[in-house]
Amino acid sequence: MPRLIEPPPTPPKDLGGGGEGGERFLLPTGLVGLLVLLGVVTSLFAALLSAYLVRMGFPDWQSLPKPPLLFLNTLLLGLASWALEGASRRAQLGWALGEGWAYSGLGLGFAFILGQLGAWQLLLSLGYAPAESPAGAFFYLATGLHGLHLLGGTVALGVALGRREPVLLRFTALYWHYLFGVWLVLLTLLLWS
Repeated sequence: MPRLIEPPPTPPKDLGGGGEGGERFLLPTGLVGLLVLLGVVTSLFAALLSAYLVRMGFPDWQSLPKPPLLFLNTLLLGLASWALEGASRRAQLGWALGEGWAYSGLGLGFAFILGQLGAWQLLLSLGYAPAESPAGAFFYLATGLHGLHLLGGTVALGVALGRREPVLLRFTALYWHYLFGVWLVLLTLLLWS
């Protein structure tokens, strides 16, 4: 009696990678991409923070005043991250359940960015321009880079909202949680100096 040969199983569509012998990654391709992005961003901010710590040791270092607005901005970004977590969890049950939360997170994120611009304006009005001191240059560079990454997160959130895909919303929420963590590290360092 002839033996029937079964075709190999078809891998799920959203798994990526592969290797010799049919090995497969067990992570969605989008998550792998996000993790690579976070690795690159971590390297960027780690290099910046390392340079900041070294530069603080020079005799001409003079700390900047810490505008209280930075604490309000921290609260806004924390609430944005929390809202996006709520959006992500609710969208898994049905897109309409999470959509309002996602828009709230987006609005809070924009409020954080506007608040950061307000903190910059306050420091500039007090005479602390980027070229005036090394501490000022690092402050504007670090907070500016963080703001640019957050703007990138708002673009990703806009894409997730436009496509109405819960998995994209999940990845975007993870990115915003990461940026909130980066902000807490930056703020701690700014307060410590």
